[in-house]
Amino acid sequence: MKKNDYITLYHYSNNKIKGKLLPDFFGNNSYTDNDIKSCNIKRIFFYDKKNPEYLLSNCSFLYTCRILKNQLYNITIDPAGYIKRYNSLYQAINVIKSRYKGIIYRIGDYNIINIFYAINSNKIERR
Repeated sequence: MKKNDYITLYHYSNNKIKGKLLPDFFGNNSYTDNDIKSCNIKRIFFYDKKNPEYLLSNCSFLYTCRILKNQLYNITIDPAGYIKRYNSLYQAINVIKSRYKGIIYRIGDYNIINIFYAINSNKIERR
């Protein structure tokens, strides 16, 4: 990976947000119900492609941001073995959170990125 290797992230919402996206809103919509049950660490959900799911087609706003890839931990591959080393996903994510700004994992043909901290974004109206 190159030192300045960035990835563009896409966040969908029906809320008009000014400035930074915040993880404080984690759990406020039905998309995150299963995530809350498996690991209730606040985070912001992003995709690495525009329009990854038809379910998101009704969202009014698209927010984009860029982050260095080396600030994301690939939890699908889990090269450091955090998932095996800790007793729960919650413990593993807490350790990862102390070392990275977010995690990345694969579902189908796109990646989902969770960012643990507030992040600047650009708003794009979709409707």
